[in-house]
Amino acid sequence: MHPSPGQSSDSGGSDESSIKDNGDHCVLALEGGVDGCDDGVADDTNCPSILFAQSLKSYHEGEHVCAYNHDLLHNKCHPESDEYNPELNLNIIAKELFKFQELWKNRGLLLESLINFGRIQGFKPIIKRNTIQCSRSGVKDYKRCFHNGPLKVDCPFVLKLKAVYNYKSMPDNPTPNSKPRTRPDYDRETFVKEGNYEHGGGCSPSAKNLMMATFRSVGRPKKRKEVDETPNSTAKSAKSSTATNHSEALSEVTASVAIPSAAPTSIQKANNRMEIMSAVDFVLNNPNFGANDVNHFKFNVWELAQNLVRKKRAHINEEC
Repeated sequence: MHPSPGQSSDSGGSDESSIKDNGDHCVLALEGGVDGCDDGVADDTNCPSILFAQSLKSYHEGEHVCAYNHDLLHNKCHPESDEYNPELNLNIIAKELFKFQELWKNRGLLLESLINFGRIQGFKPIIKRNTIQCSRSGVKDYKRCFHNGPLKVDCPFVLKLKAVYNYKSMPDNPTPNSKPRTRPDYDRETFVKEGNYEHGGGCSPSAKNLMMATFRSVGRPKKRKEVDETPNSTAKSAKSSTATNHSEALSEVTASVAIPSAAPTSIQKANNRMEIMSAVDFVLNNPNFGANDVNHFKFNVWELAQNLVRKKRAHINEEC
């Protein structure tokens, strides 16, 4: 059996029932919840939001979460869905869905599930070492003044992860005195040790918030540093020339061999999927686009994807 969840932090609410417009959907904000829900209690079995969150997860022999039903979450919590249920509270769902001490198959599945959840609620999670944070966490000084405010607003949302198992590995450049290092194995069972499910500091989950976090966090490509070719750098120039000769020799050997690039990891796939779907949602949620505009957009996207695949296949065949 998977471990029992820990207690989550209390969240604030108003004294009276109200429906807050959260950008792309509405979320009920109640002090005592709705139908027995309590936003501060994670084990209230009478709460529809908690029961719904539990139905989203599948378990492997009752031990760890092995699958996550994003389609069901989208159908019930996306306002444009025919099955949309406005009574479901996404804040409560998040606490139950990613509750403390519950085992997941691996970190990749947990992160992918949280990214999909963030697309519904309206925020972008990012991973940093053993934590998953909101992309608007931390603070940063900006030289320019943005119309929608800075990207980094010290959002407190964070989930601290812990791997059940560790593995030992040697350094990349071992020496005779090098010893194996113990590292957490996030490709196996992982759980949320502790964290904070609340957003704040100017970060309010919504479609607009997700759009800004997605496109503002891309950043600009860094400029390449110029090589110093002064007379005092003779040794550096010699080393650079030697390295160039080696690289040229290597390129001659591998010129007729097609070396595919490394396949993206599960985390990279999840991030790429989230960024692409954010652009799709940007078009689908635009009130100025009609059915013909959407059909034209879909046709162009399919044509672009087919052309990219066709060109890549032709390029690989030429190299072979």
